Amino acid sequence: MELFIDSADVNKIKEYAEMNIFSGVTTTPTFFRREGISDIKKEIRKISKMIPGEVHIEAMGNDSEEIIKSAEINTKMGLNIVSKIPLNHESIKAVEYLSQEEIKTNVHLVFSLNQAILAAVAGADYICPLVGRLYDIGYDGINIVEEMIRGFNKHPKIKSKVMVSSVRTPEHVKQAFLLGADVATIPPYAIEQMFQHPLTKTGIDKFEEDIILTKYVRDFIHIGSELPIVTEDTDMKDTIVEMTRKHLGIVLIVDKKGKLIGCVTDGDLRRAIQKFPNIYDHKAKECITKNPKAISKDAFVYEALAEMEKHVITHLIVLTDNQEPFGIIHIHDILKYKALSGYKP
Repeated sequence: MELFIDSADVNKIKEYAEMNIFSGVTTTPTFFRREGISDIKKEIRKISKMIPGEVHIEAMGNDSEEIIKSAEINTKMGLNIVSKIPLNHESIKAVEYLSQEEIKTNVHLVFSLNQAILAAVAGADYICPLVGRLYDIGYDGINIVEEMIRGFNKHPKIKSKVMVSSVRTPEHVKQAFLLGADVATIPPYAIEQMFQHPLTKTGIDKFEEDIILTKYVRDFIHIGSELPIVTEDTDMKDTIVEMTRKHLGIVLIVDKKGKLIGCVTDGDLRRAIQKFPNIYDHKAKECITKNPKAISKDAFVYEALAEMEKHVITHLIVLTDNQEPFGIIHIHDILKYKALSGYKP
């Protein structure tokens, strides 16, 4: 079964066309009005270049001559244009003529097998039962599809394709497929619903979580000028300034040789304020947390998270082989990456 996009939304059509699974587009004047499009011909030409298959558009007219003229004008907009024609006496005359001229037609507003027979014998390339509209008034919309397919299969001379239209739900698409319909034309919201299943979403969420957690610490660390570093003799005022400027809630404390001897976190700072009457009278070494928790840059993110959870901390320090500060990994960077990647715990 071929799939068509039932829309005039150029952005959606472009998105779906890139999947290379849709064979065409069906439109209506209502669709174009809904999208705020006034130059319909220009938009149709644009759409016809996006999609590899056919674009079905209305052939307007009150009698067969007007319909024929409109269909002939339609063909000038592109080689892949098919004219949509509502079923009535005049349109059947137009369809019969156009089929002789090898101008493709799509007869729609079909709600019964008898109407479908008339269109098929006239030579319509497509016949569109509007299943959704039948369901709207309490009829079994898929039933007409079944009757058309069963009847057409008994008459090999009939070449009309059954295009299931007015699709409202993925269930309509499924039933059309099971019955053997040639085409289903589907609105974007129903296409999106076809992609969905609760178990698929759960699996994708788990897959995305695994991708994140099996990344390396080195993919998330702050390095170089991003690192907040002071010496043990730095005044607490300057230490606080460094902490604030680097936005990591921590300052690394190094000795005169640049080796790590500890850190001051925002938690250490709060405790020091309670302990000392005037925090600015003290040095960084008086507020220091010695032997802060560290991790290798080649460790996995899940290992870093486990270590943070174990020690109820939000940072881990990455050291060089010489015990010099190399980087800091912060839990907020991991959570931010999850949010940007679409991961939802």
